Parts: sequence; C-alpha cells; structure tokens
Amino acid sequence: WGRNCQYGKYVDIMPNDALQYCLCPSCTAAKLPGPNYANDVIWKATAGIAQRLIDEGVPGFITQMSYSPYKDVPSFDLPTNVLVMVAVGGPFSVCDEASLEKQFARTKAWVAKTGHKVWHWTYPGKHGERAFKDVPDICPRAWGRFYKEMSPYSLGAFAESESERWFYHHLNYYVFGKVLWNVKTDVDALLEEYYRLMFGKGADAMRRFDEEMEDIWMNEIISTQVETPLGPKNAGISSFELWSRVVDVKRIRRFDALFEEALRAVG
Repeated sequence: WGRNCQYGKYVDIMPNDALQYCLCPSCTAAKLPGPNYANDVIWKATAGIAQRLIDEGVPGFITQMSYSPYKDVPSFDLPTNVLVMVAVGGPFSVCDEASLEKQFARTKAWVAKTGHKVWHWTYPGKHGERAFKDVPDICPRAWGRFYKEMSPYSLGAFAESESERWFYHHLNYYVFGKVLWNVKTDVDALLEEYYRLMFGKGADAMRRFDEEMEDIWMNEIISTQVETPLGPKNAGISSFELWSRVVDVKRIRRFDALFEEALRAVG
C-alpha cells in the first residue's frame, strides 16, 4: 500500500497503481477469468479489514477504488464503513454514448451495492493516445454535461487532465469548479458570461473558435474510446490524419481569420 493514504478518519487500502498480482497457489486459484481477475481477492480483503474494524469498535471509514483489475461490483456484501471511488472515462466519453452508458451503469451498480453515492476518478486529459501536442482540447460543454448528469450518483470527482498548455484547460476547469459547487449551474449562461467578460466585443468570434475546437476534439479526434485493463483508451486517429485532414491548412487559416475578427472587434 502507498504511504500517503490516511486522512483523519478515512484510510485508503487500495493497492498501488499497476498492481502486480501475487502468483502464490492461493491467489492463483482465486483468479477470475477476464480483465478483472483480481476482483474477488481485492474486495474480500477490503471487506475483511472493514468488518474487523467494526467488530473491534474502531471508528472511521475504509476507502477503496473500483479500478482495473478489480472494478466490478462483488457478489458479496460490503460493510457499511467501506466508501468507494469509481474510475470512469469522464467528459471525453460524451462523444461515445455506448461507453458513457457503461460508465453510468457501473456507477449505479456501485451506488446500489453500497447504499449511498460514490465519488469518481475521471480521465479528461491529453495523455496516452490523446497526447496531440498543440491541439486545444477546449471542451467546457462536455465537462458540464458529464458532471451534471453524474451528480445524482456522485459525491464529487477528480479530473486527471494532463495538458502541455494550461490555457487549453482553463475553461474546462472553470466549468468543472462551478458545476461541482452547484450542480444546477446553467453552463450555457455561464459560458455566455465568460465570453462577454473575457473578450468583450470579440466574444462571438472567440466563442465560435472554442465551439468548433470542441466539436473537432470530441467528434473527429477522440470519437472512439475503448475500455482496456489499463483504463479507457482512445482508438482515434494518427498524427498524419490529424494534420493532413482534420486540422489542415484550410482550417487553420479559418481560425486565424476568427482571431483577426476578434482583434478588430475589440480595437
């Protein structure tokens, strides 16, 4: 276990990332078929520790992540002092309704198992197959939709959102923070206010750029995600396709024209 795992009455007993499964006879015999081969071993250990704390009158909670290779809801009951964090794709899955439906289904199954809301680890970042340098992944509408729709089942969320330029994510984070503070936030109204206050008379041109970039990122660059033992992965396009077909010279020139339009508008 990691050492950075205790916060007051909450103690995390999740194995470290990139779990190396034990190959002793007992653990080998307990392996399940498929990518979630460690499911019963990990959740039985979690349930056993949690129940011992209850039996010995130790207050507090055990936290554990639903994560590969132990992300499925177990068939057996969990003690009431087990709190679960569910790892799901997050906002970038909005472009793939089938993947999104699976994430909601697994979340709801965990809520039903534990009897209360869970919280989430999400992956809306430019890492792995999505690490297309110099391409903005400005997606505030997708971030707003995902976290608002997940809110009936979620206590909150962490967004693992690496990027080579912070500015690509500043609007995503702005919407993220507002929605987590108040899930009834009107994202369209929030964005309208943002563009008006940030860009003045150049607001319309800058909004059009951001909205087109979001459509490009979601529907042309990362439009297909697949679940793997290492989490959700993008099955998208090559760098050659990206720069020769998607963000080609013609499109870049149109973006330049939008920026010039905004500059002229603000004087």
